[in-house]
Amino acid sequence: MKLEDRLDETQRRKLQELLRAVPQDVDSTLVKYGEEGVTAQTCLRWLKARKWDVKLAKKELINHAAWRKEFLSPFPGHKHIPSSAVSLELGREMVFMLGTDLKHHPTVLVIGGKHVPQDVERTKRFISYTLDATIRWGHLEMAKKLQHAASQGIKLERDFYDGKAVGVFDLSDFGYANSDLSALKAVFDLLQNHYVERLYRLYLYCAPMLFYGLWKVIAPLIDPKSKEKVQFVDKSNVVKLMTSHFSPESLPQNFGGLFQPVPIQEIWQMIEEQKPELKASA
Repeated sequence: MKLEDRLDETQRRKLQELLRAVPQDVDSTLVKYGEEGVTAQTCLRWLKARKWDVKLAKKELINHAAWRKEFLSPFPGHKHIPSSAVSLELGREMVFMLGTDLKHHPTVLVIGGKHVPQDVERTKRFISYTLDATIRWGHLEMAKKLQHAASQGIKLERDFYDGKAVGVFDLSDFGYANSDLSALKAVFDLLQNHYVERLYRLYLYCAPMLFYGLWKVIAPLIDPKSKEKVQFVDKSNVVKLMTSHFSPESLPQNFGGLFQPVPIQEIWQMIEEQKPELKASA
């Protein structure tokens, strides 16, 4: 089924209106700095995130392109934050890729007990580095599944992966030394203003009372739609919950699975070797 076939008449009209309204230089800027450009899928994400307000979606998409250009300007020639710019964070071994959930969403695991508070701009770079890797990994996995299905004579829709991702924050060892309200704000700032409609679900595993205190402060600032995607999980229900959304081959052992998490920088290495095309599902 084509993307526009899933929309009603008003939504299709607004999608076409936004596609026509966004300047060409926005498309070229997004592509130059590592995004998929002004595709129907991109415009649909921004329309959904801005409640189908075409003027607002146009304005904020233009602003986003300018932000992306400025954000990556310290790294000429790079389409994402390079590993060398986040080497300190990578050395903490706190972010890993799991498999995909049953709806094909790539899933990133963050070990909260290894986070060290720091300058918020450095934190944003690392969040962006992680989100870009996760999105690209999703497209790469989609391409592999399409290829495998074709070899078996099975036809899959090219857009069965919707470009969203799942996050799992393991907070079982989270303490005062890891407490960082600015980092939590940065996560949702990027998700709501730049990586719009990229979050499918966020699991907060084994959160201590300290984290609940931070959440109480940040929750009123989060868009209600984003807040609905956040789910707290404890030890008593983690295996039942996670295995209902993931196959065992995609989960680590402590979540009831068989998967060995892969460090995020190794994911980038695999992505850069195979160079998945971001427009594949647009």
